[in-house]
Amino acid sequence: MIPVNLRPLDEPLSPELGNRFGLVELTLPIALADPGERLAEVHRRMDKIKHSPEGPVSYRALGLVGLTPALVESRIVDLISQAESVVITNVPGPGRPVYFAGVKVTGLLAWVPTGGSIGIGVSIISYDGVVTVGLQAAANIVADPERIVRAFAREMRALKRLHRGTRRRAQPPAQAGSRRTAAGGRRVARRGTADRANLT
Repeated sequence: MIPVNLRPLDEPLSPELGNRFGLVELTLPIALADPGERLAEVHRRMDKIKHSPEGPVSYRALGLVGLTPALVESRIVDLISQAESVVITNVPGPGRPVYFAGVKVTGLLAWVPTGGSIGIGVSIISYDGVVTVGLQAAANIVADPERIVRAFAREMRALKRLHRGTRRRAQPPAQAGSRRTAAGGRRVARRGTADRANLT
């Protein structure tokens, strides 16, 4: 399950704040063995969902559920959550450093709210060129959360290798007589790759 923002990013927040999002269901392509194909398929599926009425419809449905008595609302939430296994949210944070009471904020960490019987939450938030991923798991559902963390690290390393390989194939061959410049260019490209890896 993924919350989809329905508020335009350039729209200023109202004084009342509040959320405006719909909940959509994304089936992960775990049957694909290639990490690049998995990433492309997730992007394709999410892009299709974002251009469908699923988000706005679920937003209105959630609003109606919120008008029901607490007991009815709780049972509806439980019924919906039984069909889901994890909630994943991606929040774009400030692209530049921000300060609180004159002190620079060094990082952000978010926790996604879960409900019903959903026992896993993954939060992805960016801040000042760095992306932080948070994982929360119910002990009665996930006995070893570190296993998910290790699997995530392996997947990121695989995507990073794939990205580097794509960049090497796209780079033109170095000209003869310019070995020093070409070597320096490779060092710059290597640093740029690491920076971009933090942003993806």
